[in-house]
Amino acid sequence: MMYTKGTSFKIGRQITQHLLCEKCELRFSKNGEDYFAKVAMPTAGQDIPPFLFRILRLSLIPLWNKMGAVRLSLGSGLYPEINSHALYYYALSMFWRGGVPGWSNYQQIEYENGLMDAMKDFLLNGNYIENYFIRVIPSFWTDRYSFVMPRYRKGIPFFNAYMFDFYLEKDCKFSSNRENKSKTPIIYTADSVESVQSHLEITTAINASKRSKNLQTAKNLISW
Repeated sequence: MMYTKGTSFKIGRQITQHLLCEKCELRFSKNGEDYFAKVAMPTAGQDIPPFLFRILRLSLIPLWNKMGAVRLSLGSGLYPEINSHALYYYALSMFWRGGVPGWSNYQQIEYENGLMDAMKDFLLNGNYIENYFIRVIPSFWTDRYSFVMPRYRKGIPFFNAYMFDFYLEKDCKFSSNRENKSKTPIIYTADSVESVQSHLEITTAINASKRSKNLQTAKNLISW
């Protein structure tokens, strides 16, 4: 899924670009990507949702139903079984990649001054970004098998990976404990409105694009 000049659309080939050295790619894989793939991505023949989806659904949805709120959020400290630091690293590596110039078939995202440097500092040195946190919204209400490169959604940096939407949000409450890995600035959220809306935006963009007949008739829309 590509996003440029205010419009999302599916392209006919993958967006690939070798922007990092091998050492950096290994660092990204070791510190976040491998963990995300292990706990959040389905494997061949798997008939149950991945671990991350299951644990968040079991904890968030009962409370969400009980409270009757549109949005319910829980902090990373309530999930000792989840390596939230690795998920934060994965998300920041994706947001940082989106801001690096030199992509083919993708328009880099423009961040406010200093944010790219702050993300780089975390990726290299482990210092959490002050005044920012990562919000993860699982797609509990719609099946989703998609990947959307970083772009702005409702004025907030956003990307999608499989059943999870990631947002890089600003909040002055996250201004301390930059090196405290036990308090990872990541929030897990059940939000039926935002989840369904982002899903509709993705599927609408796919429906408006050129694609194969197989994809047009597929039950689960895919954007890669």
